[in-house]
Amino acid sequence: MKHLFYIHSHITFLIANSVIAHLKIAKNDVAIILGRGYTPYLTLQLFRTKALEEKQREIDNIATYGGRLFWLRNQATLLSIDRLVEELTEHSPFVAYLPSNRNFLMQYLATHPNCSDLKLIEEGTMSYRAEIYKPTNAAYLTPFGKIKKWLKILDHGGRSNYYQLPLKADNIEIFGFHPILATALAGTDLSVSIVPLAPNIGNTGDAFLELPAGSSVLFFDVMVEMGLATMEQLETALEAFKTEMGVVHTLYVKFHPAQVSTNDIMAVFKRHGTEVRVIAQDVVAEMLLANSQGLKVYGFYTSLLLYASLFGQETLALYPLIEKMSSKAAEWRKQAMPSVFEQQVTKLSMKEPE
Repeated sequence: MKHLFYIHSHITFLIANSVIAHLKIAKNDVAIILGRGYTPYLTLQLFRTKALEEKQREIDNIATYGGRLFWLRNQATLLSIDRLVEELTEHSPFVAYLPSNRNFLMQYLATHPNCSDLKLIEEGTMSYRAEIYKPTNAAYLTPFGKIKKWLKILDHGGRSNYYQLPLKADNIEIFGFHPILATALAGTDLSVSIVPLAPNIGNTGDAFLELPAGSSVLFFDVMVEMGLATMEQLETALEAFKTEMGVVHTLYVKFHPAQVSTNDIMAVFKRHGTEVRVIAQDVVAEMLLANSQGLKVYGFYTSLLLYASLFGQETLALYPLIEKMSSKAAEWRKQAMPSVFEQQVTKLSMKEPE
């Protein structure tokens, strides 16, 4: 039996490595697909690994289940993904370890004819949202709903178990690293397994940076790129953040890999005379938080605030600064962020005007 892992971020790679170590999976039985342009922080000579090519990454970016005639329009690319899976798994039956069961590509991988079982791996705050795992298949029980379901199946290449995956999660196992995941998912049918972090597989280089005790670090997300706020609103929020922080001579900053307006952000801190030390993208932020002591961690909506709290760091969420200007950001947080984030992370208390 082969074990196929889909990895697109540092946290999914950390959890995948931890599952491999915890289950004692032989290296020859491990296969890894790298998605969303992710470059791992260590060499992968131990495992059979392939990165998605450009056309395949376009499928990877589809968040839901594709549009009409999706299979016909993307048949060549989807079949190339099938061939990639078969090459990696040597045409053998395999267990799929995926960060989601709702993303289109994740469903496509999980419904491969050779996939004998599906398991989930933690991928960030989304994994802590119990509501995304609750059954929602009532609409497909009506006569019209059954017709619609089979049309969707045909548009997905005829894989008949396709519409089972996003609609129910009966007894699916999900792997995470902290017991709070089990608490967050207590109302679901998921089976939660907690595995100790086992990151040291291969050559890690400088990926596991440790910051001096008492350091201040600001993690960014992609709220501007997602359209939740404008760049001007982010700059205004950062100006207010600097005023709230007071004098901090050195601030460590880690940008999101998809962030584009980094120069504008750096200019804000330069105006305040703050020395900014940018943390390289190949540094694994989750392990930085685990290895360092006494950090002051800031951010807006990043899942790293939750991880910082779980690793015992002092946290402060700055999203109130954005939400006083952007109702769209506030509405997104209420819909997308899990309650455990609000419970674990301290948020900035806005001062009422006198």
